[in-house]
Amino acid sequence: MASNQQAEPRVDIGSVMKDTKAGRVGAVAGAGDGKIQLRPLGGGMEWDADPNDLERPSPREELKLRLAAENERSTYGRHW
Repeated sequence: MASNQQAEPRVDIGSVMKDTKAGRVGAVAGAGDGKIQLRPLGGGMEWDADPNDLERPSPREELKLRLAAENERSTYGRHW
C-alpha cells in the first residue's frame, strides 16, 4: 500500500542549517508537519522552514557562525 503522507525530513537536532528563503541561519530544534523548526544560534524565537529551502553550511562557515553568535552572547549576554 502506498501512503499519501510524506515522511518527515531527517535532520539532526542541533545541526546548523541555512534557510535560503528567509536568509537566516539557525540550529535545528525539531521537525513536524513537513517543516523544520530552526532557532537562531544566539537564542530566540523558532521559525518554521521548508526542508527544500535548507542547506548545510560548510564546516568553516558553521564555525564562523557559531563563533559570531557566542561573541554576541558574551558581549550583550544574558545573565541568569
